[in-house]
Order: sequence, then structure tokens, then C-alpha cells
Amino acid sequence: MVGRGCGRSELGEVEKRAGSGHTTVSLEGDTVLPGLWDAHMHLGAVVPPHEPQFRGEAESHFAYRAVRKATDCLKIGITSLRTMGDRNNADLQLKRAIESGTLVGPRLWVA
Repeated sequence: MVGRGCGRSELGEVEKRAGSGHTTVSLEGDTVLPGLWDAHMHLGAVVPPHEPQFRGEAESHFAYRAVRKATDCLKIGITSLRTMGDRNNADLQLKRAIESGTLVGPRLWVA
């Protein structure tokens, strides 16, 4: 398997497909899993809802939680998230930060 950037790969003989100057990693005996999706996510939400605990929460704390949840998802193999909306468009702002390279995170599909 030859990786070509984020989310793209090709199958075949490495020597023929990769060319020279590439790093080769043996995956013999391993399983390659494609990126997973979460199709319903509220990045800033907490479960179960703890409204009294988060009432009056600073917007920055809400945003930090959204970044943390997105980062955690990526770490466990979820490479794409469909968000259902977040307070103050936190998901949209996070999407822009990820796409610009400011932050590392999964691909976001924002409602």
C-alpha cells in the first residue's frame, strides 16, 4: 500500500508504485483500517448534559472542549466528523483552523 497525502492510498507492489526515496514500512501480519466517521457530533457538548455545571461557561472553555474532542476523535481513528452545530459556530471556526493548518484534527462536515 502506498500512501499519497491525507486520506489517499494505492495498493500494489511498493517498488513499482512508490518510486525511490520513500520510506517503506512492513505491514505484514497487520490490518489496515480506513479512517472512521462519526456522523452525529456536537463538539462542545457534554454527556449527560450538566447544564448547571456549565452555565455561564466562558466561550473559550467551550472552544477548548471542542478542540479536545476533535483531537481525541482523530487519535482513535475517526478521521471525519459530521457536526450538528455548536454554540457560537465553534465547529465552523474549528473547521477553518484545521483546514488552514493552524490546528490538527479530523475533516469536519459542519451543519
